[in-house]
Amino acid sequence: MPVCRYYNGDRLKIIMDAQETLEGVIIEVRARPGSPRFMLHRDGRLELRSQPEKGKANREALKELGKLFGCRAELLSGTSSRRKRLLLKGLKLAEFRERLNISLDKN
Repeated sequence: MPVCRYYNGDRLKIIMDAQETLEGVIIEVRARPGSPRFMLHRDGRLELRSQPEKGKANREALKELGKLFGCRAELLSGTSSRRKRLLLKGLKLAEFRERLNISLDKN
């Protein structure tokens, strides 16, 4: 299973880890609920509008990441934690890289 690390030019800073599996791509993010808007940052921070109560932030993360990458997102771990492992179902690593670069260029 290949692991993909993205670097930010000359800084050699890890931007995002992704791992391809048979089911899709697994990513790890750090959720920041209560933000003014939804945004996925280059370093894996995931800003969410919803508050972390009754699973609202988790539902928002799954819905928005699904829209962003054009697939179904599933929470693998971190239901009550800021650190979350998510599966982007049916996505290949090459597609993930392409869509991530496009979405980050918009930010």
